[in-house]
Amino acid sequence: MSAPTAGQLTIAGATVKLCETCGGAFVPRRSTARYCTSACRQVAYRIRRGAERDCGRWTARRAT
Repeated sequence: MSAPTAGQLTIAGATVKLCETCGGAFVPRRSTARYCTSACRQVAYRIRRGAERDCGRWTARRAT
């Protein structure tokens, strides 16, 4: 068994990671999991592509 990396902890034999979006702890189904839910994964993607949230909807960031 390898040593835990940053954002990863082993408790009672289960690996617990921290979500890169919300910071919540979760038990990943895969060793490469980065997000706790698909909603956090979508938010991270939208942030990466430069979208912003306006009145509950995601829109492309306007050029200023």
